[in-house]
Formats: sequence, C-alpha cells, structure tokens
Amino acid sequence: MKTQFYVTKCMKMWMMSLLLTCIGFSSYAAKSNFVLGKPSAEEMAMKVYPEDTSAAAVVLYKECTILPQDEEDFISEKVVRCRMKILKEIGKEFITLEIPYTHNIYLTDFKAVITNVVDGKVQTSVVKRNELFDELSTDNFQRKKIAFKDLRVGSIIDYEYVMQINYIISYQPYSLQDDMPVRYSHYLVQAPNLIKYRQNILSWYPIESRSDFTTVRGVDFVEYEYTAKNLPALKREPYVWN
Repeated sequence: MKTQFYVTKCMKMWMMSLLLTCIGFSSYAAKSNFVLGKPSAEEMAMKVYPEDTSAAAVVLYKECTILPQDEEDFISEKVVRCRMKILKEIGKEFITLEIPYTHNIYLTDFKAVITNVVDGKVQTSVVKRNELFDELSTDNFQRKKIAFKDLRVGSIIDYEYVMQINYIISYQPYSLQDDMPVRYSHYLVQAPNLIKYRQNILSWYPIESRSDFTTVRGVDFVEYEYTAKNLPALKREPYVWN
C-alpha cells in the first residue's frame, strides 16, 4: 500500500503537480484570506503583474484542501478556491475551468463571482451552477466546464467548488502551476495513517512542504501541506510529455 505525492519537471516544460494515489485503505479548518467576490484593493488596482510584466493574466490565489468527512468509510471533502485576473485582452483566453469527476468523485457545490470596474464603480456578477455543462472525457471520467461571461481587461474571477470523494483508492492530481503565472498556490490533504506514503518532490522552484500527524475525531491521519509562491507560467512545447 503506497501513496505518492510528486512534483515533476520535464525537459523545458515546468509542471508542478501533486498526485495522491493509494491502493487499499488506509481537524483541519482551512484558514485563508480568500473571500469569494471580495478581492483586495491591491488586486483591484493591479494592471501589471510585477513578477512577469508580459503576463496577459495571472492566478492571484489558488488552493485545494482534502479533508476527512467520514472516518469509518474514508469519505473526504475536496474544496478548491481560485482567484484570477485578466491583464490584457488576450488574457481572456486563459480564463477556463474544468472539473473532472466520476460517480465516486462528484460535485456538491459551486460558486463563482466576476468583479469588474465599470465607470469607476465596482460591479459584481454571480455565476450560477446551472451555467456548468457536462462533457465526456474518458470512459471513467467526465468533466464539468464553464465559459465565463462578461470578461474584460481588469476582470477578477473568483470560483470555489466542493467535491465529495467516496473512493479513496485514487485522488485526482492537483497542479501548483498553471498556463499563466501563479502568485500563491497551496495544497493540503489529510490522509489516513494506515497508508505508508512516499513523497517525491522535483522542481527548480522552491516549494514549502511539511507533514505532521494529526487526529480527527479520534482517528489518526497524516497531514501533508505544500505551498509555492511566484511561479512562472507553464510553457507548453511540442513533443513534450504533459
């Protein structure tokens, strides 16, 4: 019974992803400054991303937490939060969202808000869950997608979704990096202590990581946490595995 978290670098394409996969069986309260639809004044005023002035869009914040909900049946809840900003007209092409799911990993909640400044006034538009549409990905996976509307230069897009994971044999991968620069990325998972884990982290970029034992309602878990800041955009090149 082995589980691997890994971060990979392949040729010139830098991709940082964390994958939790396990075979067999084996209270954290997420604390962040992210409030859906409430970007900071600094984020609203940003016109250029200082770490990459050529960036057409930037991920200001992204995090994923996977926490136990039912210790006996090993049911977990996955929460993903993200905030992106469009800096140039072409940046609208980067604002996408795909949520892969199966009958054992399914969406339970979705929220999104788009914030714009129009004639000097802040305007927000709520994206409804029924705007998501389904698309068949593979025989085992489907995915929900959305085409965000009312996007313009300066738009800030926030989304948050929750998934229930009933199948602990395999967790979906989580990528710290993206097709646009990422200012802050965070990943945290609490995994049953009955599984032996091996961590392989390979990256040119610094990643803060830790693992600690914790107890959730009387059951032992191992808490893994990863944080990365100021990551460059993922450069996709032909003939490179991704």
